Amino acid sequence: METKLVQAFQDLGVTPRCDSAEDFKQWMAGYVKQLGEVKDEKKDVERLIVTQNARLPPFSGDPTVKGETTYDLWRYEVECLRKDKTITPEALGQLVRRSLRGNAGKVAMRLGTDASIADLLRQVECNYGVVEDQEALMGKFYNARQEETEDVATWGYRLEDLLTKATRMEPLPTVRRNQMLHSRIWKGLRPNLKDRSAAKYDLCAVYEDFKVELRRIESEVNADKRKMATVKVACGDMPSPDDQRYEKLEGMIKQLTSEVRVLKSSNSKPPKPKPQQHQHQQQQHKQQQRQNFPQQDFQGDAAEGYTDEPEC
Repeated sequence: METKLVQAFQDLGVTPRCDSAEDFKQWMAGYVKQLGEVKDEKKDVERLIVTQNARLPPFSGDPTVKGETTYDLWRYEVECLRKDKTITPEALGQLVRRSLRGNAGKVAMRLGTDASIADLLRQVECNYGVVEDQEALMGKFYNARQEETEDVATWGYRLEDLLTKATRMEPLPTVRRNQMLHSRIWKGLRPNLKDRSAAKYDLCAVYEDFKVELRRIESEVNADKRKMATVKVACGDMPSPDDQRYEKLEGMIKQLTSEVRVLKSSNSKPPKPKPQQHQHQQQQHKQQQRQNFPQQDFQGDAAEGYTDEPEC
């Protein structure tokens, strides 16, 4: 036993004081204390490394900034760090202050440097947290519909976000949340996807599994659309019989329109009288004047070439 104890001290690289039992006791207490200090130093170093590597996404509260983190995502990151035992409240406060930008940074500045992390998060929540009541958010959740430019994954994200906001004060059980999302993601689908996924609705009762099936059906629908587009492009230069008949009718209509226009223009102009018809009309006019006025001299008519004898 003594040999093993001596061998253990040699392996540790220490030389105990064994002049008396009291000396050995004091030496052992000092050695244990020294080991505890070394462990504390290691923990401090590990905590410092974790704190230095920890980061929070920047948040300013301005929705017009491109790539800006939303408040929900920023708050989620903060809560994850709050549950990390290696990060102290003081270190978390520094991380939060460094992540705030713009007006959100001014909120933290007004609280001062001695504000606790709880006070800081409370003020940020007052300025950028959700203000709609639970009933309004649940109404949005039940009335939501998939948009034309929205794929199944994005549609599911939007539903999950609405439900999370509506139940932030009273979180739902996992089973109930699964049932609500499973029902709404199918009922709010676009008609073409909803019709093709009706059989999968009852077969896949788990929301995540059902969403995977919806994405698979969506991929098949998109593939069919691409095939149809390829066929249309390939057949685009070949005129169909309907197109040929339409072009023939269009040509006939144009020809009839042109002929009608010519007829209208010809009828609008009075015909020019022929020379013989004009002379005959003048002779009739002179004879009518002699009958009405017999005393008047019409001798000048002969000089002008007008006679009562009809022309041959």
